[in-house]
Amino acid sequence: MTAAGNLYDSHPYPRLSYVHTTPDRMATVATLLGLEAPPIERCRVLEVGSAIGGNLIPMAMRMPDSTFLGIDLSAN
Repeated sequence: MTAAGNLYDSHPYPRLSYVHTTPDRMATVATLLGLEAPPIERCRVLEVGSAIGGNLIPMAMRMPDSTFLGIDLSAN
């Protein structure tokens, strides 16, 4: 385990969902900024620092045709 991983084990992130990170919210922001957002129905989401998945799992449950991957330094 790395020193950073040990730090995350001793000070874990809260187990919360963050609405501003959902694919539909991100697509809306992209559109408002003049970007063409890809369809969200079959999106791919990478979350770096996902902890136990408190943010990622609710999104994956709502969007079964999409792919979600969370990675974290903590072994817990």
